[in-house]
Amino acid sequence: MRCTDCGREINNGSKFCPYCGVPVKKKNEKLLLIVLVVAIFAIAAGAVCVIVSSVFGRIKEGGAVSQEAKSGINMVAVNGQIFNSSGAVNDKFKGTDYYEFYTDPEGAVGMIFADGGVYMIDSALKETLIDDGCVDAVMNYTGEYVYIATSEKSKLGKGLCVYSTKDNSYNLIEACDITYLSCITASPDGNTVLVSRGDGIFIMGLDGTSEKIYDEQHSVSNVFAVSNDRKVAYFSPDPGEGLFCWKEGNVINLYNEYFGGYIALNSDCKKIMFENTDGLRYFDSNAMNESKVILSYPYFDAIFKGKEFFYSDVDANYFPGADSFEGMYIKADRSSYWLNADMEAVCKSDSLAYAYSDREFKVYDIEDDSIKAILYKDGETQTEELYHNDNGVYDVAVSDNGEVLWILLDDKIVTYKDGKVMSEAFKVPGDGFSIGNIMNDPLSDKAYCLSDNGTVFALDENGNHSEIGTVKNAYGLWRDYSNGKSIIAVEDDDGDMTYIVHDHLVKKDR
Repeated sequence: MRCTDCGREINNGSKFCPYCGVPVKKKNEKLLLIVLVVAIFAIAAGAVCVIVSSVFGRIKEGGAVSQEAKSGINMVAVNGQIFNSSGAVNDKFKGTDYYEFYTDPEGAVGMIFADGGVYMIDSALKETLIDDGCVDAVMNYTGEYVYIATSEKSKLGKGLCVYSTKDNSYNLIEACDITYLSCITASPDGNTVLVSRGDGIFIMGLDGTSEKIYDEQHSVSNVFAVSNDRKVAYFSPDPGEGLFCWKEGNVINLYNEYFGGYIALNSDCKKIMFENTDGLRYFDSNAMNESKVILSYPYFDAIFKGKEFFYSDVDANYFPGADSFEGMYIKADRSSYWLNADMEAVCKSDSLAYAYSDREFKVYDIEDDSIKAILYKDGETQTEELYHNDNGVYDVAVSDNGEVLWILLDDKIVTYKDGKVMSEAFKVPGDGFSIGNIMNDPLSDKAYCLSDNGTVFALDENGNHSEIGTVKNAYGLWRDYSNGKSIIAVEDDDGDMTYIVHDHLVKKDR
């Protein structure tokens, strides 16, 4: 069996996960017994097919899938389908074996690279082809520029090209040889790009400047980040050689073993944190010293400004408002830590947060019959009890702004906002809940809960609820990622994931 919190394999019968310390969810055998008993009686009545269909129903879409052009934000791509907050769906790229999808911070404009073509996606999900002779493509953080590595099939010829989303211009920066995927990354402002070419690693600019910073020794290199001022860049000549930092002509090896982890970057890309086989490390390019080991645990969860960046599916996460990583919350070895101003992990307690806020360095702990908010500020933690229930509290989901709590009380959910309960408790159909079956939606202002019969419900900030659909043999809710977007997913007994995307249930392709 697997832990419903960290996902690692644990022994059958375990009460607590030995890795993360979270109580183990027990699958509800009572529901199965009820279904079997009902099915026996139904066979006698000749209605077994109806019962099996209603209890273990197929995945149902949440309402009609609209192809109508409706402007929206928070675009997200799953299985090549693109969705937005208005309920519109673009199916043009559905079933594409490999694609990359990027959006601006609001998710109002997007870019997809699929089958050798690069397309712009507007807020109504209408696609426009830029070029169909492409090797790789990336969008910068603000969404202003799309850099494209082109082949001989391109209308501009082979080289590095740039498309401006402001004026829809498309130009060749330099004719050169870029032949592999994941060999381009743009600076946050989009004026600079780091490129792995056949003749080395280069920093190139919109102004046509080009500087070689590393003589390539291998057929392909991974490039991760470059600063706006073009003074610092991070790359891996080969995964087996580790992670390198280049700064104004000097190169330092930050980690000299196999590097296959993720990177977090501060606002000017001068400070990074990265995951590797021996734990969590920090590096400040202003000092150009060796990277510093912060935690040496092989398994941990790092949360910063509401993002679990080590579990996203992008190599490098950029935090535009972060001068440093002070206030990072880390879960490791059944304990909680805050990262202080000296980039030291300071142990908070032996309890683990169940939820967190996106706007502040705040996490939420459940202690039997209460929910407590723990805020990191000025190097110290402040604790406040938000909600108390004598009959126990089982789970909680918190909105990104930290203003709304959806609280699970046995088989009921109450919505808590502005220091008070907003509505009558929502009694969810089914046979009860287990830990991990309510989560806030990072794509909207809602929370989703899963009943024991596999039905998914959406709850808004006022406690109103609606049924989204049913997932056959549902096991629990998880946070998953698709093209850099955090998404709630339902896992079934076979380990398959069904994403909850703007009130649609979308089964993930294997």
